[in-house]
Amino acid sequence: MLGFPPDAELWSWDFNAIELMNGPRVIFRNPPGALAGALFDDWMGFHNLGHRIVALGSSDTHGEEGPGEVRTYFASPTDDPVSFDGQDLVDALVAGRAVVSAGAFIRLTAGGQAGPGDMIGAGGGTVDVAIRVEAPPAVDVAYVTVFRNCDQVASVLATDPHGVVKLDVTVPVAVTQDSHVVVAAFGAETMPPGLVQYSPAGRPRGVTNPVFVDHDGDGAFTPPGVKSCVYDLAPPDA
Repeated sequence: MLGFPPDAELWSWDFNAIELMNGPRVIFRNPPGALAGALFDDWMGFHNLGHRIVALGSSDTHGEEGPGEVRTYFASPTDDPVSFDGQDLVDALVAGRAVVSAGAFIRLTAGGQAGPGDMIGAGGGTVDVAIRVEAPPAVDVAYVTVFRNCDQVASVLATDPHGVVKLDVTVPVAVTQDSHVVVAAFGAETMPPGLVQYSPAGRPRGVTNPVFVDHDGDGAFTPPGVKSCVYDLAPPDA
């Protein structure tokens, strides 16, 4: 009879990134409350336990083709390809300075300065989260949803779903403890012909990595601990 020894360690935290999105897979509980999908919940659970696991859009590639496929965008210190160093990519991803795109690009800034992977203080109990979403006009973005410690706390309709800049807003997010804040953008229509098709209800147009909020001011992020994610992903009323 084969088996693991009694003292075998069946889990290791010796990793720093996961593939959150790839192809048409649903990443949220779909419908909310069911157990299908839920990769988003698993990823958020890592952060709720204090493990900064970075979300990636696809972990492999089969070539440069496939418009509309999931991609990871990272913060680079230069726009000059000649000056770019591969270590810049590694450093950005390890720090969580990246966003995942499935057709839309999300710019997230908290408190006027902190982006994905950064930490900001919010002793006053509220942090202003600036959100700008851009995409080709043919890729609609209907609304964005803000998550705090994996709970849905706000949703905002896009002001121009079929423009280039879908919305450019600032959302006040209340915090009563150290928190991580994530933004996801959702569409309402099918993708344009020639692009990968998927259900817009369970697969967002884009997701950011978290911004961390130091509410207690001790200079560190204190995770909330084990908890379930609360969200319905419903679009806000017009």
